[in-house]
Amino acid sequence: MMKFIRLKVVLLTVFSVVSILYPGGAKRLEALEIGHHNAELLPKGKEADGIVGDFLLRNGKIQVLIAGNLPHRRANMMHEWEFPIPGALLDLDFCGADNDQITSFRPGHLGGDVSYVRVVSDGSNGAASVETVRTAVKGGGLYTRHEYVLEKHWQHVLIRSTYRNDSDKVSEIQPFPVWKAPLRNPSLKQFSDFWKVGKVRIGDSIDPFDKRSYAWIPIGEDDSLAELVSLQPGEQKDYSIALAVSDSPLAAYGVAAALQKPIGTVEGRAVDQEGEAMIHASIFVTVGKIELPAYPSDGGRFSFLLPPGTYETRLFDLGRPEEQQRFTVNQESITSLSFSPPRASAVQFLIQDAKGDPSPAKVQFIGVNGTSTPYLGTDYRAHGCDHQYHSHDGKFTQQIPPGEYRIRITRGPEFDLVERNIQVGAGEHLEIKAVLKRTVNTKGWISTDYHSHSTPSGDNHCKSDDRIISFAAEHMEFIPTTEHNRLYDWQPHIDRLGLSEKMATVIGIELTGAGQHLNAFPLQHHPLSQDGGAPRWQFDPRLNAIVLRNLFGESHRKWVQINHPRVGEVFNDRDADGEA
Repeated sequence: MMKFIRLKVVLLTVFSVVSILYPGGAKRLEALEIGHHNAELLPKGKEADGIVGDFLLRNGKIQVLIAGNLPHRRANMMHEWEFPIPGALLDLDFCGADNDQITSFRPGHLGGDVSYVRVVSDGSNGAASVETVRTAVKGGGLYTRHEYVLEKHWQHVLIRSTYRNDSDKVSEIQPFPVWKAPLRNPSLKQFSDFWKVGKVRIGDSIDPFDKRSYAWIPIGEDDSLAELVSLQPGEQKDYSIALAVSDSPLAAYGVAAALQKPIGTVEGRAVDQEGEAMIHASIFVTVGKIELPAYPSDGGRFSFLLPPGTYETRLFDLGRPEEQQRFTVNQESITSLSFSPPRASAVQFLIQDAKGDPSPAKVQFIGVNGTSTPYLGTDYRAHGCDHQYHSHDGKFTQQIPPGEYRIRITRGPEFDLVERNIQVGAGEHLEIKAVLKRTVNTKGWISTDYHSHSTPSGDNHCKSDDRIISFAAEHMEFIPTTEHNRLYDWQPHIDRLGLSEKMATVIGIELTGAGQHLNAFPLQHHPLSQDGGAPRWQFDPRLNAIVLRNLFGESHRKWVQINHPRVGEVFNDRDADGEA
């Protein structure tokens, strides 16, 4: 019988809080393969990437998706380009939360073809597990096995890796896991921030407002996880790591740290003096010399685990004065921590068109007369990006530091802009109403962008909803869905945002590789297959154009375009050595 490592975990209040927040999903522990009959179980979210043939672990608290041993199995274009990643962890989230953000996690640099992926234990014996195996024959003499293990109540998945050199020569292994960003492109931003506290590594989602963070820690005696290890003939090495998910970097750190040291719970609320929950605040706690943020929930509640000790904390929320506190955590006990700052200063908008209907708009906040232009948040979202706010319905509130600003309201070049100077006092909620008049007559024409991306493309981190909101704010009327190397459909996003009367889309693609890129539409989306049923890129753009034109039939209806043309290299200097 298979033996499982039993981790000593202290179950504290934070776990029950999570269960209340995310009640969806089966309550029983199980491991299963995804088919058409149960595809509704696939995790959802910004980076969710499950298809038929993948494997799912779940325990009623979290769910873990492992890529099946399928042809060309990948996440998005950036994970990885050179090789498939069957058997890697692609999704990790709370059950029922629909907020996966992890993209990919590859233990031991897992990549390339494997021998098989299968369920080892269905959960009936107290542990559910899925294994990924590359036999020594397929691995050139190196046997590799990664087992993903989940037990009841765990908020982490245990990953046990075995490497055995069955050859007569020295083999090299890379025990250290690869997290999101591929090694060939380390500059590609995959986290809004990343920290290392002791042996725990923590990453936050690109948009902290998404409130999804991850942390991993080595487990067991050999926890060095070197980048490169040599195995002598016949030698075997075993490693274990735990990968946790939570709603903030601080909470994820606590779940991981609790696996190896004594722990206590901190819980409380962040509600201002007017009774408003501070859902976009950050509660920074210094752990060692590192500040880690926690994020209040929609009700302003927060909860996280910390090792015993005394900590410094500060509350940051745009438009309010900072608040600092000191608190002490005791082992296996609950510490209360609450914040109640003054009301935030903010601007409330109601933007309409000439008919009095809600109008999409882009609003810029520009500091004047000594006030700094504010930074509202990450560039990768519509609602508070850099110094702008993009709205699909013109009705919103933006917190902002007190000061004097020039407010610029636009909706693309066909509408007159509205510009005003405003003074916002501390704690003041200033109301602004504006009407955007369309003064350019473009009857018989539409505004369009045939080449655009959102997060499914891999090299873009803007959620599809946010991308569409930004299009609406700029008055784009026709936006073909052209994600990199995958067929996708923006229509459900447009419908959900209530924008179907203002813009249209068709399913399309940008077929991309280390050479010429081509866009094509209309096509068909097959959501439960790799890349939505997209074809593979080829170096010769003529072949790509023929494939795209004839894909799914009706070639006479296809639009195929070449993007940023570089076709000369194909015909004149294919090996790029400078000689024709």
